[in-house]
Amino acid sequence: MRVIPNKTRTNAHRGNEGAILFALHQLYRQLHGMRTKEETADSVEAVWWDAVRVQDYVGLSERSLYRYQHKGMLGTVRKDNGKRLFLASAVEHFKRAYWNL
Repeated sequence: MRVIPNKTRTNAHRGNEGAILFALHQLYRQLHGMRTKEETADSVEAVWWDAVRVQDYVGLSERSLYRYQHKGMLGTVRKDNGKRLFLASAVEHFKRAYWNL
């Protein structure tokens, strides 16, 4: 988020207070939304998919899936044997964003 300086003469002595307060308010709303999402996610059983299932569901190649994982667009968990697991709800969200659905 970009802070826009306040350029009015009447508020010249205040600086960026209004813009900073607005930015803080926006951050608060985002954090509050994230907290409520976490609370609902904790109450629901997590479903994990392996890479092959994600590739078939989204319609990606293995290399593309690996690339989006390293860009941070898809979070993974690695098992002890090295197998990657993806959270099903995150994969559904990624599919909608990827295909503009």
